[in-house]
Amino acid sequence: MKKGFTLIEIVVIVGVLSLIMISLTSILSGVFNSQSKNKSNDNINQQGNWVIEEIKKNLLNSSGVGFTCPIGIGQSISFQNVKDGKRTVLGCLKSGGNYSIASSSANSANLFTNNGSLQLTNCDEFISCETLPSLEVSGVTVKFNLNTGDALSPTYVTKDFELKVTLRN
Repeated sequence: MKKGFTLIEIVVIVGVLSLIMISLTSILSGVFNSQSKNKSNDNINQQGNWVIEEIKKNLLNSSGVGFTCPIGIGQSISFQNVKDGKRTVLGCLKSGGNYSIASSSANSANLFTNNGSLQLTNCDEFISCETLPSLEVSGVTVKFNLNTGDALSPTYVTKDFELKVTLRN
């Protein structure tokens, strides 16, 4: 009697090992995609919350007087800063297919510009204002969306941000 494996035994072992390897590859791929999606989600939250806080800070430093608001919903707003008396324009701008949220004042700054990992989409409903019967602006609502770009990617993440500020008069 010869010692060794028959061809059928070897084929069965190779088949079982192949199934195990395919299963492990699938599991590891899912873990890596999930980890990448979590990182993207954290990045979106961090960037979006920072932009929201900067906008909130600008609006709360306004006097509530001298606001130039869109009728209904628009892309920009201008107001006077209480601290330095200077005029600030806050808007969502489109340039060459890219969107950015910017504040122009004494300290001109881009709050957010599309980069390789995150994209701002659609400025159409960026700003809306609530007014009192005296036509003074009493509140401002800011809305925007950030996403990771390729909607077909398994790690695609999108998030809507909204800020409502009641102004001090």
